[in-house]
Amino acid sequence: MALPDTDPFRGTWKLKSHSSQPALPPPSSWIHHIQTTAETIHAREEIVSATGERTTIAVHARFDGLDYPVSGSPQVDAMAYKRDNERRISGIGKKGKKTLWSETATVSADGQTLTIKIASQAKTSAGFEITVVFEKLPSNS
Repeated sequence: MALPDTDPFRGTWKLKSHSSQPALPPPSSWIHHIQTTAETIHAREEIVSATGERTTIAVHARFDGLDYPVSGSPQVDAMAYKRDNERRISGIGKKGKKTLWSETATVSADGQTLTIKIASQAKTSAGFEITVVFEKLPSNS
């Protein structure tokens, strides 16, 4: 898949808490740094919880549907990604060999909003579904 020189996912994104439906309580800060090519994604999330606890989650993966290690996440230790089209990426989060959730990340047509929808896939859990919305920060931020 050929992508434009300016991939819509590339950049730094900041949580829009009022537009999101994350688990309660929502984090006080969530910054998502994304670098992509037609074949790869490098993502780093910097999250500050409502209580001030800081977490950094990182993944470097290919869009080939294979598992790649995730560092810093208390929920998953691997992600598998596919690039559906220029503005949509799908992923599967796993802990051990168990699939815990599926996610889709979509960038708006104007390139200013990133929406990530995560749905539980674990058969033994009570299940969950969250929508997290980010706004793109200017490239000089």
